[in-house]
This record gives sequence, structure tokens and C-alpha cells, in this order.
Amino acid sequence: GAKEYFWGVSIKPGKPVSFSVAPTGCRVFALPGNPVSAFVTFEVFVAPAIKKLMGAPVPGPEFEPVVMATDLKRNASRLEFVRAITENIGGKLTALPLAKQGSNMVTSVSRADRLLLIEPGDDVAKAGTLVESLPLRWAQR
Repeated sequence: GAKEYFWGVSIKPGKPVSFSVAPTGCRVFALPGNPVSAFVTFEVFVAPAIKKLMGAPVPGPEFEPVVMATDLKRNASRLEFVRAITENIGGKLTALPLAKQGSNMVTSVSRADRLLLIEPGDDVAKAGTLVESLPLRWAQR
């Protein structure tokens, strides 16, 4: 009996996420089955919803610009959240995407300190350009 507000979003990883509200007012997120997909959708959708329900003035997610360290092929059709590590190089926060990006690669989540938002396209996100990123809360770099 819940009212579904969305099912499926155009992101990678995490496309099969959904959100519904039960007749009692209970909010229900259904996260994807792959661990990295569940992690990304929690960070992007669920954590901000919880913060909003708790009264946070800016529930987020709060993105920051970073400089790409290397070229990265874009996904042609979907926004992609790429796990990365960052370093301060020459006074600029520089992001290096991790090599293994599969939605089953939990080790890349444990190593990452942020998610890069790579817009869809048929080209590459070029080294040296700015991209938006989502810092990960537990990362102490």
C-alpha cells in the first residue's frame, strides 16, 4: 500500500534504487543488491533524507570541486559516481580514480575518500579539469 515516488535512477552504480511512503507516513528506500551500489545510493539519497528528517539546515549531499589527476572515460548515458583518493598537489585537491570500479568491488569503497561525479558523455573527463566530488565521512586523509 505504499506510494512509490521513484524506482530507478540514471546513475552508475545504483540504478535500481526506489523510494516510497507507506500509508503510516513511514519512508522506505529500497537499495540495490550490489554492495557498492547500495553504498553509493545510501550516501546520495538516504543519508541526506535522514539528515533532513533530523532538521539539518543543509542536509546535503555537499559536493566539492577537485582536479582530475588522470583522464577518465565517461559513461555514455548515466551519471557515474567514481571512487577516488585525493591528495593535495601544488595547493590543489587532486583526485585519482581507483582502478577497480565494479559494483561488487568493496575494497575500492574502503580505500576511497570521495566519490567523483562524472557527467555522462561520449568522451573523457580530462586530467586537469575540475569535477564535483562527494567527500566520504569516514575518510581521514
